[in-house]
Amino acid sequence: NVAVHKGLYTQSDEQKFPRLKEYARVDDVVKAAKDWPELNFLIYHAAYRYTGEGEPKLALAEFEKSGRMEWVSDLADIPGKYGVKNVYADIGASFAACCVTEPNTAAAMMGILLKGMGKDRIIWGTDSVWFGSPQWQIEAMRRLEIPEDMCKRHGFSPLGPADGDIKTAIFGTNGARLHNLARAR
Repeated sequence: NVAVHKGLYTQSDEQKFPRLKEYARVDDVVKAAKDWPELNFLIYHAAYRYTGEGEPKLALAEFEKSGRMEWVSDLADIPGKYGVKNVYADIGASFAACCVTEPNTAAAMMGILLKGMGKDRIIWGTDSVWFGSPQWQIEAMRRLEIPEDMCKRHGFSPLGPADGDIKTAIFGTNGARLHNLARAR
């Protein structure tokens, strides 16, 4: 398993460090996944970009206009577009960055990832501890549902109940499988 930091590249970061943008995007993930099919690539932050002040609203505006979210959509497209099965979206800090300030951004991000990657390639990020105890984020994810109108408009599946297949996979079984851990009963 190879964990790769992608995303979390604010507008301020782009102003200060414009040459680093190419490394924050997911453009290089496809080649790596194809060149090393025996490795799993865990893409931190699900490549979610907008974590600066007010930026989750930018991500939502982009999504509402185009049905896409910069870099998250690019990541979600990889399995279907390129036929690779060794790329995973790791959420945590990205979810925390938008679930409270702009819950529909979190819902859109999850809808995009679920539709493109499937429930078996999304994992809960351990980087959520940077925001203090992660329990509030876990509770937010457990309660999050993609709004029905968003599901209809974009062909998203609902996330379902806190103890349902999708959230159970995201919170634990996908990570356990990646690390060859037996599932606790």
